[in-house]
Amino acid sequence: MLQVGDRSFQMIDYSPEKLAKKVKDEYADIIDYILLDTSGGLGKPFEPELMKEYLLVLKEKNPEIGLGVAGGLSSTTLGILGPLVADFPDLSIDAEGRLRDQNDCLDIYLAGQYLLKSLEIFKGQSV
Repeated sequence: MLQVGDRSFQMIDYSPEKLAKKVKDEYADIIDYILLDTSGGLGKPFEPELMKEYLLVLKEKNPEIGLGVAGGLSSTTLGILGPLVADFPDLSIDAEGRLRDQNDCLDIYLAGQYLLKSLEIFKGQSV
């Protein structure tokens, strides 16, 4: 998995086309998935419409590579995935910062709520 964070976005001048080309030219033979992560585990939310642009171009230029997003995801923020799930039903998601307690330990209750809400969103059914 290739994680694309803030520094990587800066290096490609925030261009979806440059990112897709770099992935194709340098990483396509060695990765199975790419994770767009503007948060870096800090719980900062990503912008779904902006991520959609990157995902569309990545999928077009690198159809064999799985796609994922991260950034501020929790059971209460998963709704931001709405515009993405319809176009990318196989989208992977990643959460960290908002599933931890004040001591930076995984909060099992928050993680469970996150899983339930994820199932609801991706399966289109109430849990």
